[in-house]
Amino acid sequence: MPDITSARLLRLRHWLVGAAANRAAWILWLLVFVGGSIRAVVNPAGVTRVYRESADLWLAGRPLYEDGIHGFLYLPHSAILSQPLLWGNFYFTEVLWRLGGVGLFAWGVHRLCRLVTRHTGVELFALVTFVGIWPMLGCAGNGQASLHMTACMIWATVACAERRWWTATLALMLAVAWKPLAVVLILLLGAVYWRTMAWRLLVGLGGLFAAPFLMQSTAYVWRQYELAVTKMTVSGTADASKFVASDLSGMLSYFGVPTEPHQLLPVRAAAALVTAVLALVARRRWPEPLAAVWVFVLATSYLMVFNPRTESNTYAVVAPALALVFALEFLVERRRAALLFVVLFAQATCNLYRPLLPGVQYWLKPATVLVFLVYVAWRICRSNPSTLAAPRVDRAT
Repeated sequence: MPDITSARLLRLRHWLVGAAANRAAWILWLLVFVGGSIRAVVNPAGVTRVYRESADLWLAGRPLYEDGIHGFLYLPHSAILSQPLLWGNFYFTEVLWRLGGVGLFAWGVHRLCRLVTRHTGVELFALVTFVGIWPMLGCAGNGQASLHMTACMIWATVACAERRWWTATLALMLAVAWKPLAVVLILLLGAVYWRTMAWRLLVGLGGLFAAPFLMQSTAYVWRQYELAVTKMTVSGTADASKFVASDLSGMLSYFGVPTEPHQLLPVRAAAALVTAVLALVARRRWPEPLAAVWVFVLATSYLMVFNPRTESNTYAVVAPALALVFALEFLVERRRAALLFVVLFAQATCNLYRPLLPGVQYWLKPATVLVFLVYVAWRICRSNPSTLAAPRVDRAT
């Protein structure tokens, strides 16, 4: 008796790696851009206001940072980068900002998929889009710069895999300029590729630090750096009564386990050490480009669970990593169970269920990525890299 399920899965795999699926994926990205733009025009209550105001304050030579744990939480460079995209008519710049965010993010996902496709021989872009696009809908609507940062992190990963070290350095500097969260990937790539990247990163960071002094007075820039350190320290150590993050602390608080920021510091440090060790193991055991991809997966996953300022929409950062891993499982490794897992993980990290289950994002999202991290650790240490190097070719029936 023929295996009907196997035949359907085979047809699904063939469609996902075909040109029609790729066209559908690009159309989906276009719809996300259009939908986010319409939302911005109809209901202009997104976070682009923070970037627009910071850009104006920078040009006027006024302080970028206000008291408290909210507001502008980034380096002065973010205000500088925001100026070209947010200068001019309000509605036009809102659309332009989302074109930059969604467009760069989609392009980055495509570049990452093409990189892995050259190694596996299997087209992954369509499935990665269909799975990974849902967690980033909130960022597309609100206009958060997490999309810009993640795109730069992806470009840096691709450049490292292709041994384009200065391109990787520039991409990493742009990523941390958008949001300091990218420092995790900088540290991991600097450790993994230390012979070629460490000194380049020092040069890049020196240039990044010096750049604002070319645009404003020395005293003003120094003061903004001081305020930035204070702001990030205060916002990163806020207790649960002021800010509930969608990270490890939010998950523990949701289940009634009170934690102070200083109590979780050893846990975050230990997790950082384990993440660095796993990145080094990936570099030793896996060939390029998969070694660089695993470093990106580890960096983005760590950020979601152990960064004290992770918000619900921040899970857009880990979406490409999650989707790519399970695309490899389903299309290259051909594990049937991966199809179920990929749906569950995508749903757990998106925001579609929040109106039905208020508060669930504080524990479900970090729990989901924590499980994903455990799987990634097992995959890096125990799996056979050769299985991703020479995939079989199916024939549609």
